[in-house]
Amino acid sequence: MSTSAFGLDAILDAAAEEVLDKPGETIGVTIGATEITVELPYIGGIRWSDLVAANPPRSNATGDLVVGYNETGLALEYAKRWGILIQPDGERVKPDGEQWNRLFNVAGAPVINSIALTLYVMNVQMPMDRASAAGKDSSASSKTARA
Repeated sequence: MSTSAFGLDAILDAAAEEVLDKPGETIGVTIGATEITVELPYIGGIRWSDLVAANPPRSNATGDLVVGYNETGLALEYAKRWGILIQPDGERVKPDGEQWNRLFNVAGAPVINSIALTLYVMNVQMPMDRASAAGKDSSASSKTARA
């Protein structure tokens, strides 16, 4: 049995270029009088699934119950593991866990919610949109082939 059935390696390489080989998403954050940028890189489906499993929804948080995970906990953990801050001078820094805790405490709910929403869009909505578009493309091409 061949391990490269129907060019699987080429398909996976193309998908990786489209999905994983991107710089991620950025969010502007104002801390005091200073504007900084939070960069959230793409981490891939397995890491995302592991992160969701490690952050179960809080029973008293409606948003958590809707998305299926603790949005705040996941946002903080994601930032601590993979987040980058871009300072006003353009320098990219990797804060430690305590610095992220302090940033979240100072910035408050608007920043946490913005990060949580961005992560949802990157790791849930965008993959669903790609799958939906691929299904439509496949359906359209099969209808054309039958005509």
